[in-house]
Amino acid sequence: MKILRVLGLFLFVLVMVQASCLAAGGPVRLLFPSGAEVRISENDDGSWGWQEGADSYTLIIRQTGELIFNHDNTTLAKGLVKGDKIFVDTGVDGPFLTFSISSDKVKLPFSSPANPWEIKIKAEKVKVVHGDTIFGKVKYYPESGKLKAKDAAGNTLAEMRGVGGLSAALGVFLVEPIDKDQAVFLTLYLLANGK
Repeated sequence: MKILRVLGLFLFVLVMVQASCLAAGGPVRLLFPSGAEVRISENDDGSWGWQEGADSYTLIIRQTGELIFNHDNTTLAKGLVKGDKIFVDTGVDGPFLTFSISSDKVKLPFSSPANPWEIKIKAEKVKVVHGDTIFGKVKYYPESGKLKAKDAAGNTLAEMRGVGGLSAALGVFLVEPIDKDQAVFLTLYLLANGK
């Protein structure tokens, strides 16, 4: 029982260190093998921004649980946090993204609620699974300060610098059915919530 308490305290401290590293260290750099580079940062107003060349996204998370997701200053989707479930809708085309989040898991029911994609958060790594298949892992390398997402074959799909520890945010890029707008939203949401 004592080991579980110590482990719980360690995970809490790790999350708090991650959040403080993001705030104190300035923007996070997200790099892709294609050479694309993204800057992610928490803005002065508490919103989170994604800047990729001239392309920009902003996620606003209000204290009421309301979410507003903008692309180039145009509202792309709005949502609401209800406990551990997040519902995001475009208002025109219907659901944009629905997922649930807990301390150790993000569930994305793309194909069906009974068989969701999962981003599993462990003490030393993050695994992305669908059914019994592991699609990849995310690991933090303290010696280089890099967080890397690697597919099941070991190929690096994305890399972050400036996070300061393990984050589930890169696991988003290992989820196959996710599109770019959904990936941006979920990445910003996870970083904003210390995941």
